[in-house]
Amino acid sequence: MSYSTFDGLELPEITAELRPHSKLLAAGNYGPAAEKYRLMAHKLHSGRREKTLQTVLVTSSIPAEGKTSVAANLATVLAQTSPGVLLVDADLRAADLPKALGLEGNLPGLSDVLVGELSLSEAVRRVNPLGLYLLSAGSLASEPVTLLESAAFDRTLEAARRHFDWIIVDSPPLAPFADAHSLAARADGIVLVVRWGFTPTGELDRSIEALAGLPLTGLVLNAFDEPHHDDYYTYYKQNRTPRRALARGASGR
Repeated sequence: MSYSTFDGLELPEITAELRPHSKLLAAGNYGPAAEKYRLMAHKLHSGRREKTLQTVLVTSSIPAEGKTSVAANLATVLAQTSPGVLLVDADLRAADLPKALGLEGNLPGLSDVLVGELSLSEAVRRVNPLGLYLLSAGSLASEPVTLLESAAFDRTLEAARRHFDWIIVDSPPLAPFADAHSLAARADGIVLVVRWGFTPTGELDRSIEALAGLPLTGLVLNAFDEPHHDDYYTYYKQNRTPRRALARGASGR
């Protein structure tokens, strides 16, 4: 295994298998979707002028809305301009992120750090050719929310903040478990993924209500079909209501 050094950390390197039909932008899916992710990255960079914005949580109301692909692609685009992007798989129940990145085998990760079996530097991997760093979920936990609300998680997040410019966290959905709510309380910004034609309006409303008082940075309208575009991702500012955001996406504006 080869190693690379970043900010004083010696980290193992792994290689993502970029499949032709992958949803990863690095797999050659450049076009309208890539432009939307670059716009998202630009807006996050701009948001730093107003407040601290380093740890960004990507979540959804329910499963299968595409949050993992959004988190992976956002981290990939950010890594094109920043050498210190850490992508964290905090879904300790499912751990879908390595598969989305085309990685094979069991990887050590967050849960192993939280129970004291590994240090952060022992669990983080540099992912080539994406140019980002990955903290996988590690061993699936029987009580994920207990680990995510622990002092060990706070220490791990603080250590990551000292080394990395961006920390993009792939979270479990907001329903039906409490994991994402715990993570949201620790994030500088929250991106809520909404899948066009799939997410029930009631679930979206409940998600917005659950995130009241937390730094909801924006919504991503995922899988919206527009003429001449196979994939369409639209980023919305927080000051639009969920229903209005969906309406603007539907109109193509």
